[in-house]
Amino acid sequence: MSQVDISATEYDPSESTRVLQDSVFDEKMMTLREHQDTDKHYIGDSLPMPAPSTVRSIGAANDVGKSPFPARADHTHEFKSVYGAFSSSGTIMNPGSSYVNAMSHTGWGRNMLASPQVLAFPLPGVYEISINLKINRSDFGTAFQHYIQIMFHYNNGSILRQVHTSDLPTELATTTIVCTDYWHVQTAPQYDQNVQFRISHLDIPWSVYVQVLQVTMISGVVSG
Repeated sequence: MSQVDISATEYDPSESTRVLQDSVFDEKMMTLREHQDTDKHYIGDSLPMPAPSTVRSIGAANDVGKSPFPARADHTHEFKSVYGAFSSSGTIMNPGSSYVNAMSHTGWGRNMLASPQVLAFPLPGVYEISINLKINRSDFGTAFQHYIQIMFHYNNGSILRQVHTSDLPTELATTTIVCTDYWHVQTAPQYDQNVQFRISHLDIPWSVYVQVLQVTMISGVVSG
């Protein structure tokens, strides 16, 4: 079996100067042009298909996996959610309807406030919105009168969702209400992808405090 003498061949710039030799097989020289032909690379066909038991779902952190195959079936990609926590020192709400305002970012998570009243969704996805409200009456000597209604206003107030309606306890001068809603955001961060919080009542003036407003993206737009 003869050896190929590279120096004796005419130089072609399109050819690789490396020639693979084998003691058993007479290797055929592959030009650089041929090597760049992706159809000649069949490594994917040589890898076995991963078993369903070895595949891992998206987890909470990156992991390179321990599978011996180059394209590891058991690797994971980090899932980064988005959340923000907000509060307010208090808003005076007279009988009628008023929006919760004077909100500020607590420093936890992302600051999503477009203003002290409006919270803008930063990314497309499914959001959980939970608000914890503490209500103090201006006159502690009398009891609550009538009812309370809490509305979440989405998309610059064009979509209203009623999340709480109830009679208030007559024996208390202060009360706490927690409301949770879920909202599907398709086109954030467009300017109108936001939420506001409105409270209606027919009592004497109240001081309303946001003890905590927690907004969390729990999924992307596509999930499954």
